[in-house]
Amino acid sequence: MRALYFMPRVFALVGFVLLLIASYVISSERRFAAEAASTTGVVTDQDVSRDSDGDASYHPVITFTTAGGERVTFRSRAGRNPPAFDIGDTVGVRYPAANPEEARTATFFGLYGGSFVTGLLAIIFSAIGFTWLFIERRAKRIAEECRRFGQRVEARVARIEVRGNVTVNRRHPWRVVAEHEGREYFSPNLWEDPTGRVGESVTLFVDRYHPNRYVMEVELPGQPSAAG
Repeated sequence: MRALYFMPRVFALVGFVLLLIASYVISSERRFAAEAASTTGVVTDQDVSRDSDGDASYHPVITFTTAGGERVTFRSRAGRNPPAFDIGDTVGVRYPAANPEEARTATFFGLYGGSFVTGLLAIIFSAIGFTWLFIERRAKRIAEECRRFGQRVEARVARIEVRGNVTVNRRHPWRVVAEHEGREYFSPNLWEDPTGRVGESVTLFVDRYHPNRYVMEVELPGQPSAAG
């Protein structure tokens, strides 16, 4: 399926873009932390926000006084459930002298929450995408080596399995199971029904020194060959 070709590349691309965004965000957050003034505020209220599932996050509303005597109230961008602070708690505050309304709590998530979340997402997407690509290219390399140097054998298709534990676009793929000299060989996931192949022969190219490495020539329309 074309989706299986594009998915790892999309994951890798999204991870790379998120990594660039995280780099920009952490640079901005570090600059804010270095230039912002420090003071102490008091939690005066809790602002509740809810996500699409109805789960609540509590954002403390904090009041503080700047070095110039200006009284400022702001809502923390970092929300938690249960709340990180109770009403009446004192909280460290960092604020830019020119725009005290852009104050943040002097906590890790208050100062670096944006880059942490973005960076974590970048790592997850990149790890999935690049690992998937690595496995895909490794399988192609093994298949090429088996075709060039492996032993060619004819195996009988013993049965067809439906991969119920794999779902793509609400479809389950099939898998050919072939037998040769008491050993089973498996095709990759197939998206065309190969049921009619039971009892027929399929060609295998098996690594002479590592029999777990092989490629099966299934020869179904639109299907790749299988590397074990």
